[in-house]
Amino acid sequence: MLVDLSSVTTEDLAWLLLGRLEQEAEGMTNETVEICHEVLTEAVSVLREEMNDRTPLLNLPVEILVRILEYVPDPIDCNASLEYNFRPFWQYEALDSSVLIPVTHTCRRLREVMLSTPLLWSTVVASSSLDEPIAQEFISDLILRSENVPLKVLLSPSKQFTKLVDSFYPKNAHRVQELHLTDVGHRHMKYLESLLSLESPLLRSYSFDGRAGSLSKWHTHALPIPMNAAASLRDLYINEVPLLPEIPLPNITHLALCNISLPGLHGKIEHVLRGCPNIVYLALSNDVRLDELDQDPAPLHLQHLRRLTLNTVDAYSLKFYLSLIPPTTHTIALQVLTYQPDIWTINHGPQVANCIQSPIKRLAFGGHRDWSTVDFTVSVTAVASSSVFHIVSYLAHSRKLVVREWLSHLLNLEVPSAFWAVREVWVTHGDERWTVHSESVARAIAGLPLLDTIVLSHRHSRTLMEPDLSLCPNVDDPLFNSPSLKNLRLIYYDSTGDSQLDDLKARRSRGVVRQSLAFYRMVVQLRTNAYRYFDRLVVQHEQTVEPTEEHIEVLREHFREVIVEVVDRRPSIPLPETCYETRLGPGGDFRKLVAGALW
Repeated sequence: MLVDLSSVTTEDLAWLLLGRLEQEAEGMTNETVEICHEVLTEAVSVLREEMNDRTPLLNLPVEILVRILEYVPDPIDCNASLEYNFRPFWQYEALDSSVLIPVTHTCRRLREVMLSTPLLWSTVVASSSLDEPIAQEFISDLILRSENVPLKVLLSPSKQFTKLVDSFYPKNAHRVQELHLTDVGHRHMKYLESLLSLESPLLRSYSFDGRAGSLSKWHTHALPIPMNAAASLRDLYINEVPLLPEIPLPNITHLALCNISLPGLHGKIEHVLRGCPNIVYLALSNDVRLDELDQDPAPLHLQHLRRLTLNTVDAYSLKFYLSLIPPTTHTIALQVLTYQPDIWTINHGPQVANCIQSPIKRLAFGGHRDWSTVDFTVSVTAVASSSVFHIVSYLAHSRKLVVREWLSHLLNLEVPSAFWAVREVWVTHGDERWTVHSESVARAIAGLPLLDTIVLSHRHSRTLMEPDLSLCPNVDDPLFNSPSLKNLRLIYYDSTGDSQLDDLKARRSRGVVRQSLAFYRMVVQLRTNAYRYFDRLVVQHEQTVEPTEEHIEVLREHFREVIVEVVDRRPSIPLPETCYETRLGPGGDFRKLVAGALW
């Protein structure tokens, strides 16, 4: 039965899109959400002023209807089913075309517009979750409706896999622009090798995700690359399969190699990288430690590399990659996550000054909660004008000596001149365990000659946490050498959500519940005169945190100027553009996987 949509107005549609934006905001950055919201809100205003609100939807020009219909299909649901394990590392354009079917049944006008718009039908899914006859019929319809536009193809092997894929892939391989293989095992390899011998000259994005199982069962460790695709391929993601490309990929810009287990893996990755001279973003996440690792490889000169993420590395593999890919030759954002030192290998780890040779303007220390382990997650960030080095380690919070030695070596405190340009230090934490290491942090920043501002960013919780100045250097410490240090900035935010978007959703659902922020400990510390160098205090807090007014008045006795501000967006350490990657997909955001990750 066709539904009459003639009464749907353009304003109704605009508000519908705003609601849709709220639902989908979780996969976007905060900046993207705000921009989209502003654009759609402005669209509502324009529609009110320049168009008759009673203009029927179906009377809109075809071009506008097509743009509207492009918002109907959702991205493929990455979490819909365990057997449908689709989490590409890089941003993808595959959409769920099946949701368009009911729309084509609403009225003749929409059906005509949709069936004459091939781009709406450009995603083909062959999954074990689909019934074979229905899937074949739907895929046949998709192929016809998509005409000759580039295809995005998602293949998930199943019992009817070969029959289903053979019904469309061989004739259309030349149109494939994105190819995502999921849940691949060793038993699928010979068929996939045959399938991927077809020509795919348009292929730009390729992900190969599987389950390794027994290494001996894989008859090859060479990643099958579609014929003629090496020149066009830009994005490659390999995850949990013992496969690596064995041919040069000269135009690859985004490469992620994750959870790969192979003998001599690091040397084989070196071979791959030597065939990829134009990489812009490289992510390596492999927990493989090999005794035969070459500690002095010939360095690669990847002139276009701007972002490098190394996850789950120890001191020896980290040294290998920092020797292979020297981060000091050009602008770069280098992030080392889940770094695994022990008391015997601390001195083999990296030093900030060796990773960034340009003047460092900001230093940041972070303590982070990790609900999966009792260890203390600690991080250090060094920010220059255009380069960043960020490292995260899991260290037992009770072992003060390990943390102290780790910080001392990382910052090379015996040569403080490496940080002569630091003007701002951030200490971010939401855990009382940070105070165990306050002496180590204070000592690390005591001798910064140009330091003028310390920022303490706290996650406020139901268990009251008060500002603690012990993380700041003591003016009477013989190491203190920061004559310009005058400014203290305190940031307090709610701990309900782990992200700004989570916080926003939580507030909307429960309303604003204010928690008092007291300064008992801080007032006592100020009265010791150990922090008399501070002259100006700025307190920034979210709406859910409310400073105690009488305490603020007491603080005015110790600072020449006290400013209290309510902020809608949680302030964070400013980072250069090299840290931001707009093309990360659902599997490529380490911030959701590793406590303390920045990007």
